[in-house]
Amino acid sequence: MLVLSEKDMSGLVSRKEAVDAMEEAFRIQESGSFRMPDRMHVDFAENTLLLMPAFMDSVFSTKLVSLFPRNKEKGLPPLNGTVLLNDGKNGVPLAMLNGAWVTALRTGAVGGTAMRHLVGKKEVRAGILGAGTQGIQ
Repeated sequence: MLVLSEKDMSGLVSRKEAVDAMEEAFRIQESGSFRMPDRMHVDFAENTLLLMPAFMDSVFSTKLVSLFPRNKEKGLPPLNGTVLLNDGKNGVPLAMLNGAWVTALRTGAVGGTAMRHLVGKKEVRAGILGAGTQGIQ
């Protein structure tokens, strides 16, 4: 199984590639050739676990997000996540990815896709306010 950290992934995908991939994801969504159940939300003590599965014939993934609000007091991020990718034919784990990085890239790519289609080929500059990590991607 391939394990990729934020550092490992940061140079692997260009912004253009991310937007191209997001366009393909929208096409897959429109075709209905995948299944994405509602996310599971589990509270335990003052913490939260979110499980977000998605299935296609060839692969399936599960994003696991943990929210530990008191981590701030320990100098740790309160939100952590992992994306697991499995083979859709046999369930074998294929990859484990840093969920925060994947989420930031995906969210930025959604905005980039919108800009690509709303603006066209004109060169524009855009400011991003309050976007957090996604604005960096």
